[in-house]
Amino acid sequence: MTTIMKRIEMLTSLNMIDEKDRIDLLKIIKIIELTCHIKVTEENGGIFITHIAALFQRNKNGESINPLSDKIISQLKSENDYELAHKTMDLIVSTIFNPVPEVERNYLILHLCTLMRNDHTLTNTSD
Repeated sequence: MTTIMKRIEMLTSLNMIDEKDRIDLLKIIKIIELTCHIKVTEENGGIFITHIAALFQRNKNGESINPLSDKIISQLKSENDYELAHKTMDLIVSTIFNPVPEVERNYLILHLCTLMRNDHTLTNTSD
């Protein structure tokens, strides 16, 4: 079992996520790997997966988070990988069972941009 799968199993055993949530997390990982060409691991995606699990929990509890500031959103849109991250988020939202409120989407796009930026950095320095 991969370490990212161990995290998902841990989130399940702690009742942070249910079976539908687990399936959604697995779909999200697969979408990221296929569209962004990045292997999602504990090291690069553990925090992202936990954030999504918390999002699912907030949905169930009727809770919300504060939106990203306009300044951060502007910086986010200037990221090289923003368009791919946005398209990936649209695919995720259209594929998974759980709804993803607009305010949460910007956070997830931010995570995706960070994941891709870090992957590019590792790829370019591992010669």
